[in-house]
Amino acid sequence: GLPRDGVHLLAVLFELQGNRSMAYGVMDRHTRRAARPDDSTAQIWRQSFPRAFFEEVDAAHHSAGIARSLLYAIMRHESAYVPTTQSKAGAYGLVQLLPGVAKNVADLHGASYGGPASLLKPKTNLTLGALYLGQMLSLYKGSVPLVAAGYNAGPYAGKDWIAKKPDIRTDVFVESIPYPATRAYVMQVTASAQTYAWLYPEWAELRRDQLGRAPL
Repeated sequence: GLPRDGVHLLAVLFELQGNRSMAYGVMDRHTRRAARPDDSTAQIWRQSFPRAFFEEVDAAHHSAGIARSLLYAIMRHESAYVPTTQSKAGAYGLVQLLPGVAKNVADLHGASYGGPASLLKPKTNLTLGALYLGQMLSLYKGSVPLVAAGYNAGPYAGKDWIAKKPDIRTDVFVESIPYPATRAYVMQVTASAQTYAWLYPEWAELRRDQLGRAPL
C-alpha cells in the first residue's frame, strides 16, 4: 500500500542495513505489481488499444499459436483496425496481406482463401495473417522485433541484415536497420505489442521480448 517513493525508501533502508535480499524483494514485488495497470489507467489506454474483432483474433490466435498482443499490434499499425484498407502496394485488410503471400500461406496450411476480395473479410484476413506471423516467429526464434522487421521489409531482407551482424543484441540491431521506415515500424509494433499485453493481463502474454537473441 505504500506510494512509489515510499517503496523506494524502504528498499534503500534495507540496503543500508545490509539486508540486500529484502531490498531486492521489496523492489521485485513492486515492479511486478506496477506491470499491471490500475482500473482507471487501463480504461483510458484501452480506448487507443481496443480489442477490435476479438472473436476473430481469438480464433486466429488459437489456430496459429501466436500471441493476441502481436496480432493486434500488427493490425493497429497496418490498418488502424479498418478491415477494408487497401494499400498502393496491393495489400489488403486488417493486417495488410499481399494476395501472393496469402495464397502461399493458405496452400501451406490448408486454410481457406478466396482471392484478394476475401482478404477484406476479418476472419480470412486474421486467420491467414496469424498463420503467416507464426511462420515468421519460427524463422526469427520468437523475437517480436525481428518478426516486425521481416513483416515490414520482407523475411529475406530481415535475414540478410541479421547475417551481416549475427552477434549483436536485438536492440542494437533495430537501431542499425538501414530502412528508416522499417526501423520506426519495428519500434512501434514492439511497443504496441507490449502495451496490449500490459493492458490485458488475463492473456498472460506480458514478457520482455528477446533483446539478447540467439544466433539465427
